[in-house]
Amino acid sequence: SDLLFPGVMVSSTFKDLEKHRAVLMDALRKEELHAIGMEDYVPTPEDDVISSSLNMVRKGSAYIGLVSHRCGQVVECSKRNPLGYSVARLEYEEAQRLGLPTLIFVMSEDHDVKKRDVETDPTKIGKLDEFRKAAKAGRIYILFKSLNDFTAQAIHSVARLRRYIEAESSRRVEAGKKQAATLNPIPIPPA
Repeated sequence: SDLLFPGVMVSSTFKDLEKHRAVLMDALRKEELHAIGMEDYVPTPEDDVISSSLNMVRKGSAYIGLVSHRCGQVVECSKRNPLGYSVARLEYEEAQRLGLPTLIFVMSEDHDVKKRDVETDPTKIGKLDEFRKAAKAGRIYILFKSLNDFTAQAIHSVARLRRYIEAESSRRVEAGKKQAATLNPIPIPPA
């Protein structure tokens, strides 16, 4: 059930963060949260990369973004991606539009990476820098320096996220009960 196992969108570039994503998926499982990510998503026939990514975000109760040293895939579409954002940035923007609770993990400049995992395209480097700034702006974000550092931070942060989701869910249920009581008050029994 979605109430027992809320979905959490996990957004990132993929190959360069496979180990980090696996750690995060494990942390979510241990907190009884359901990870929504490209690993398990089955697109419908009418889905393309943009629509399937945004649909995954919309299914979530929260959003977790991992930002590495790669920009990721940019899908050109004048209508749905006029600013030429990466797919990860589009997912982030959709989560913000929906007001989803958001966790952001940003790879430190000190994190060991392979040469193939560092963006080299000048245009994409600019897009990645803009995404890093946008993801960090106005919020607490987690900077990680290694896979071990990320693991410790992810376990702690996901546990806090679960508590937040549960508290918000309880708050919404109570607000719904109060609203229902005012819309359909129980009549006073006759004397």
